[in-house]
Amino acid sequence: SVAVIDRGDWGCETSSRSTKLIWAGIRYLATATAGLLKWETLGDPAAALRNFRGEIAMVVSCHRERRYMAERQPHLVHWMPIAVPFRSWTVWPPPLGHPLFSLFPIIAPFAFKLYDSLSGFSCPPSFVMGKATARKKLSLIVSLPRKL
Repeated sequence: SVAVIDRGDWGCETSSRSTKLIWAGIRYLATATAGLLKWETLGDPAAALRNFRGEIAMVVSCHRERRYMAERQPHLVHWMPIAVPFRSWTVWPPPLGHPLFSLFPIIAPFAFKLYDSLSGFSCPPSFVMGKATARKKLSLIVSLPRKL
């Protein structure tokens, strides 16, 4: 017999803990920042800072766990490159509902480097590539139709 036990619906926690998905979630950095930039933060800035610190601590903890897995269980960890394409310098509607994130294509390289630094630079580094390099390195993806 086999029992599947999950705190929520089956698989609903897959991206919130690195034990199920060994990736330390750059989305949590964005969520933490968006939480600081909400108007409600003005009402209780101490709570907003606690939440921000908690999100950052979780990302750092996930990085630590991933590093542990990569060092001690390398057969379970395989680095997968992730491409984040942008068609323009702004995005609308903005991700996470905050106008600052409409500039994400501009601030993404800095956000990714911050993410790299939280891991102690223990993961393959993020980098920016231009259109020509992307066409060469990601030829299969670039050749796909725009709308699937």
